[in-house]
Amino acid sequence: MNKIKFFMLALTVCGLASLSSCTDSEDVPMDLKLGKIVRSNLNEVKYVYRTSSSLQTSSSLRSSSGDANFGAIDINGIVTEIKFLSEDGEFVGSSIPPQFYGMAEIGDEFVICGVMIYQDFKKETDSTVVIGTAQGFRELLINKRTGAVYTFPENTGSIIRWNRGSTDVPVKGYFDSRGNLYICYSSFYSGKFRISKIDIQNPDNVTIEDYLPPTEMENLDVNISSDFDESFMVSASGTCAYRTRGLSGYRGDFKFKCSGGRIYPISQLIPEASNDYGNYNYNIFLGHSGSFYITIVNSYRFEIHKLFEPTTDELAIEKVAELNQTNTNLSFSELTRSIANPVTYTRIWSLSTSGKTGKIVEFNETTNILTLTEFDIPRLYNAKLYHTSDGIYISSTDLQKQTKIHWNDYSNQTTFDFRQLGYEAYTLFSTTASPELSFTALRYSDASYIIGIVDATGNINCLESIPFINEQTQLIRVN
Repeated sequence: MNKIKFFMLALTVCGLASLSSCTDSEDVPMDLKLGKIVRSNLNEVKYVYRTSSSLQTSSSLRSSSGDANFGAIDINGIVTEIKFLSEDGEFVGSSIPPQFYGMAEIGDEFVICGVMIYQDFKKETDSTVVIGTAQGFRELLINKRTGAVYTFPENTGSIIRWNRGSTDVPVKGYFDSRGNLYICYSSFYSGKFRISKIDIQNPDNVTIEDYLPPTEMENLDVNISSDFDESFMVSASGTCAYRTRGLSGYRGDFKFKCSGGRIYPISQLIPEASNDYGNYNYNIFLGHSGSFYITIVNSYRFEIHKLFEPTTDELAIEKVAELNQTNTNLSFSELTRSIANPVTYTRIWSLSTSGKTGKIVEFNETTNILTLTEFDIPRLYNAKLYHTSDGIYISSTDLQKQTKIHWNDYSNQTTFDFRQLGYEAYTLFSTTASPELSFTALRYSDASYIIGIVDATGNINCLESIPFINEQTQLIRVN
């Protein structure tokens, strides 16, 4: 992701951010304000976990009503709490720990969370003294590396859809080269998807705005809860690619909204791009440089086109690579999902032949060279993928079988089955800052629930005495 300058800021959030008492007394100061939150201890945390009544294996944690069992584990494996500090260096809160309503990753360095923070108060009048606890709901953007906190401004539409339980969906976000944040989320108030731009360049005036016109917002058809449905992306210059709703419930076509405001349907850029009742002959991916690429696929030809942005209101397209296998029995028809190799600045697709995966297509963004190579890797379509600093784990749908492909050498593969190693994996998580794969599991030898770590060499280490209740514990690897 693009590097940004980190600011520390807190503003009042929505109507929900005003404080109210935990009691029914009329003497409670309803306008009591929390201290200005500028920092958290998230940069000292390795894992965030919570126990839940429903298993969630994506990179987000959610709760239907707030959960005191949201906890953290530091780099030494010790259970701790997530805490918030005010600008005077004091901890914000009370004896009641913060209650989290959800947490979702934004890129490699940030998380968004919804949290209810409690504040003790004492109000004295001529005749009475009222002591109690007030509460305030905040939606926060936290830098995992530094602990810096941004509190979202008003009218966000409630990004973390608190008190919605299993209907909750993850949040997806991108930063442009200027440090602006673009997020796609389902609004708590309307239940519909929104794409918003959050400008954090001025720490004293963070602003948020809808990034699409109302009619386009109404027609959004995005699936940000899917790991392999790239229906919302933003380039380094701030151009947004999004999918629209088609007729009769089918998926519609993609459009591009420039940072200057102009909108391009994909057919205006590539006339041969077609959509047959939701079945596309094209796909879009975001390259390592932050530019968009569009692939066109037919049975025997595979093309890659690069999207250029000459001005803030202008897009141009150029075909930069092509493979043609017309005189062979090889078909490119299933080349849809791809994975990015951050070490070699390439992108790869797996290709099955006669039901077996024996070839990959690789595109080098630096040279624009497209090659077809003999490699036996698992199919990527619908697979669960876990990115690390030195490779990628391709997981079976039940999470038990793992194949790690190393970025420097695709033939260097590590394959194992958790069950054969004495574990039954429940959730997996990774971060591009580490070569490790983290997991929660049942350990067969003593029927214990543990957090495990598969290190760079394939060895498994376990964190002991973690207060997990059952296999439905959710986990985020923070640092």
